[in-house]
Amino acid sequence: MHFRFASETQAIDIWTTNFLTFSGTLTNFTTSYDPDAHKRNKKKEDKYFSDSKPLETKTARQVYELFIEKSILEIPPQDSIKYWTDGLDGITYFIEHSTKNSYSFKDYWTPSIFKDKVEEAKRFHELTEKLEALLNLRQSFGQFINSLPYGSYRAGGIAIITTSKKKGR
Repeated sequence: MHFRFASETQAIDIWTTNFLTFSGTLTNFTTSYDPDAHKRNKKKEDKYFSDSKPLETKTARQVYELFIEKSILEIPPQDSIKYWTDGLDGITYFIEHSTKNSYSFKDYWTPSIFKDKVEEAKRFHELTEKLEALLNLRQSFGQFINSLPYGSYRAGGIAIITTSKKKGR
């Protein structure tokens, strides 16, 4: 079994072959952004940056158990859940799940907005809060961005972050 829980800037991968021992990684990723090229409407190929770190076996198992506790892998696709719709701004989460006999790929837009009226969104939102606490996701992404060379980078769909390192060297 393998599943990936991802946003537009991070991915958590968890896998096991026997449901006794779990492995996992936390990957931070982004692309470069050139504001000058954007202003001039010039196409410039973005550079891709990523950093992946292994999770301890205990932590990987805890992540798996959170998904089981909240029945996240059983949540139907968002478009089949009444009152859960897409929006223009927010965080889209992706869940990719595979076993020997099945594969699924689902996406969910900003569960925090629907947590008070959609049970599945509430469970999903609770999961994201527990993952943040367990894996320090914001801090991890911040450290990753600050490790990159001076420049501007995407932090999801429309957000831009500029590193504070001095230009040069």
